[in-house]
Amino acid sequence: MEKFEVNIHGISFPIREIEIGDFFGDGSDYGVVRVADEQMWDEYEEEYDNGDSEICALDDSIFFFCESGYLSTDPTDEELLAYLKKHVC
Repeated sequence: MEKFEVNIHGISFPIREIEIGDFFGDGSDYGVVRVADEQMWDEYEEEYDNGDSEICALDDSIFFFCESGYLSTDPTDEELLAYLKKHVC
């Protein structure tokens, strides 16, 4: 799926979009979600806590934060989906 970066405080953070479908096995199609690294959350946490609308919108668009550096390893969609299943479910 799509890979792109977001710049926060002059630092670029990777974001991945991935199709997760019926991820929780409840019959719902969750479609495409965004995944980012925890380091990105750490970088903007204060602005989020202060209600910065742009940061809150960005955070609301993220399904899950992986351990910092994981997305930089450029996992395949299959590897990323397995990672999510291990850490989310």
